[in-house]
This record gives sequence, C-alpha cells and structure tokens, in this order.
Amino acid sequence: MKLSKLIILGLLSLIPIEYFMATTIYQTRTSWICILLIIYPVGLGWYLKTISYFLYTLIVKIMGISFSVLCTYLFMDVMATAEAFKMFDAPLLAIILGVVNVVVMIITFLIHFTILNRDE
Repeated sequence: MKLSKLIILGLLSLIPIEYFMATTIYQTRTSWICILLIIYPVGLGWYLKTISYFLYTLIVKIMGISFSVLCTYLFMDVMATAEAFKMFDAPLLAIILGVVNVVVMIITFLIHFTILNRDE
C-alpha cells in the first residue's frame, strides 16, 4: 500500500466518530445515527488487505477512541448526559461505541481476509 493510502487510512481511523455519535444521540434523543456504527467500520475493515495494515489501523483506531473520550469530556456536559442516557454518561458511551466499532471492523476484516485467502 502506498504511503498516501496509509495516511488516508490513519486519518479515517482518527476521526472521533464515537464523539459525533454520542453528541447526535444526546441532541436528537434518537439512535438512528448508530447506522453509521455499522457502515463506517465495515468500509474500513473491507479496505484492509493485510494483517500489518489491520494492526496499524487497530492501533490508530484505539487512539481515535481515546480522542473521542477526550472530546466528550471537553465539549459535552458529563452530568447532563448522565441524566439523558440513564445507564451511563457520555464518555462511557463513547467507549462502548468505540468497542462496538472495533469489533465490527475485526469481523469485517476476518471475513474479507478469509475470502481473499480462499481465492489464492
């Protein structure tokens, strides 16, 4: 993979998508934005070709999740979101959304990786 594709992959993994999801869920009080939780990591996982790029993306995605948690602490009222989300506050929601995001990306990568290796 070229360096430019690797940089684009890293930037896509650093997007604080969990923060945007938590903000949208809090603002609209609906969870329709969670469709992005499926589309985004499926596209990202399908784009990966080798295990080394997957591990690179996984490490950068974990940094992106921590960036999302930092954004929720800085830009959202944690006490108000705790009342709105009932079971947990916004940083915990960002962590849960990030874990689901990574699990969907892993499943997509494994399916794509087995399909690619079966063809060879």
